[in-house]
Formats: sequence, structure tokens, C-alpha cells
Amino acid sequence: MPPADRFPRAPLPAVWIRGAQVSVPSWHFLHGLCIRSDIPLDPYGLAPAGLVADLVILRGADREIPSRAPQGTVIASAVRHDRPDQPFYTAVADDNGYLLRFHGCCEVRVLPRFDQAECHVQPGVDPALIAVFLSGITLAFFLGLRGHPILHAAAVSAPGLDGELVAVAGGPGSGKSTLTALLCAAGCNFVTDDLLRLDVHGRHTDAIGGCSELRLRPGAAHLLDAFDPVPPTTRVTVDGRLALLFPKRDPHSPRLRLVILPWPSRVSDQVRLERVEPSEALLLLARYPRLDGWTLPAVLSMQFDALSRLVGTTPVLVAQIPWDPAPTVTRAVELLRQLEEHRLIGSTSDTGEAPSSSWESPPSGMRPV
Repeated sequence: MPPADRFPRAPLPAVWIRGAQVSVPSWHFLHGLCIRSDIPLDPYGLAPAGLVADLVILRGADREIPSRAPQGTVIASAVRHDRPDQPFYTAVADDNGYLLRFHGCCEVRVLPRFDQAECHVQPGVDPALIAVFLSGITLAFFLGLRGHPILHAAAVSAPGLDGELVAVAGGPGSGKSTLTALLCAAGCNFVTDDLLRLDVHGRHTDAIGGCSELRLRPGAAHLLDAFDPVPPTTRVTVDGRLALLFPKRDPHSPRLRLVILPWPSRVSDQVRLERVEPSEALLLLARYPRLDGWTLPAVLSMQFDALSRLVGTTPVLVAQIPWDPAPTVTRAVELLRQLEEHRLIGSTSDTGEAPSSSWESPPSGMRPV
């Protein structure tokens, strides 16, 4: 891998945050990787000095990016959520390594050693949109190729956890970012959004965070009112999301204490928790991959093995959250209270059971915490 001094940390083009121009560093520490990128990836993701780059992302010459799939053996693909008749991305393996193409937008060539990638952009495409693709799907793709399991989840460090993490997992639109924002407003520390790297050991799992932004849908701007007295700094992203910026935490790998799957409910008026049996938890977590469409057997086997060991040692819970018309910080406070009452967080936390609670229609395979 290239020594750090070969890539000086020159400032890259600035971005605007609430009208103030700030420089974005070209070195980032995300998901346990030191990344040197010609395209800014994270506003607060400055890597500690002296580290050697695990991945170098170079900006190649702009060129036309075809809308068709690239040549090679397809190992991942997905269509657009808003236009299912149109492809979103296709990844292939070929003689030169791996190519991830975002159709009509950009493509990223990853070398076989997994230490360098080159990004080519369609002329006229906003570089900020490229940064979204690189810091999300592309890093998920890269981590999979390197054999690192991941969870489609945000994460926070809750009070009383001594730095250990609570993951909030689920697919797009499941409420995980909304619940994460409310947990932060209730006193938790933000760790990462949408992508959580896992390091599974014998009896526990370490979790490694990444970005310093929590990306919310446009209709969730009211959540800023939950932060008292001062809300986090915000910006509107190139794809219309509201990004909440949080201070970057020290890079380390804390233990993952538990995983929560939000279940928004417009009929219930109470926060309720259900512990999921390991077999059902495995199916639920596998249903929401961060990178859709993987077909590479080695990656699928690695991810399945990691999730199997995760659910065998780490509690997975479904949290029914009243969503009428929108959740408030009191719901997050109640959720934390129940987790502590059930001894899942706090100074006396363990994996014990809690009193039963009845559900109107509990999902199959679930049991009371």
C-alpha cells in the first residue's frame, strides 16, 4: 500500500454549510479504513496524521458513462427505487479487477489488490452526488470485496453503555434514520448512518462507524425541534436530504450491545419491544442488505456467516414506535427507559428477559423481551 507521504493532504474544493464555506479534508477515516480521496467524502472525516492509506480514490478524466451494463461477470446490480424500469448500478469482475458503474453518472474501477480505485464522472454531474455514491454504496462494495461484513444500520452510543453501541437497522424508509435522530435528541451520541461495519468475535461483535452525517428525508425537518437547546448543524444535500452533522468520534471499535429494528405504527400509542428469535433475526437482517443484488458467492457466504454469529450472541429487537402523525423525542426517551428496565442497557445490563407485553399483531418468530 502507498505510504502516506506520497499523497499530501491538500485541501479540496469547499462545500457550503448554512452559508459558511468550509474546507473538506482529502483524508478520511471511515469504517476502519484510512482513505485518501480526490473527491470529498465526509465533512468531519479527517483521518489521524501518520496513517497509511488503505484505499486511494483517484479522480480520473471525465467521460461519457454508458447506461448499459459494463462487460464482465456481473457480481451485483440494482434498479432505481423511483424508476424500477431503469438500472441504478451494475458491478462486474473482469481481467482488470472490478468495475462499479452508476449508469449515466459515474463508474469506479477497483484494482485487484483493493488498495486503489479510480472514479470517472459523466460530464456535468454534480461532484457532491458522486460523493454520496462513493461514501455509501461504493464503500459497501469495497468492504464486501475485502471480506468485511456490514449491517444496513445507523448506530448510537446510549447513556450507560460505556461506549458500546446500539444499532438501528432496516431497509430504506423503515424509520431507522428518524429513530436515530430522536435517540440523539434524547441524549445518545451519534456514531454512523446507514452503514455499520462488523467485526464478529467468538462471544461478541465489534462495530465500526463511518460518516459524521445523519441523512433525513425532507419531511423530517421537524425533528430539529427535538434538540434542546441547540440543534446540530445542518445542510441540504445534493439529493434533497437534510443532513445533520455531528462531531466525529474517536476511531475505535466498540462492542455492539444490541440491534433494534424500528416498526413504525400508526395505530399503537405505546412504545413496545419484542425480542426476535435468532433464526427470525437472521432472516430479518439478511432481508435488508446495504448493497442490493450481490451475487458473488464468497461475499454472500461471508455476510451470512457473520450475521449468523451476530444473532447468536447479540440481542435483536423489534421496536414498535407510535408514528402518529410523526414520532417525538418522548418516544425515544421511553424506548431508552424500557431498554434500561429490561437490563439491555445501563450499569446492570445483560441479556436477561423482561416482563411480557402484548401486541395487537406481533410479527412471526418474535417473543417478548
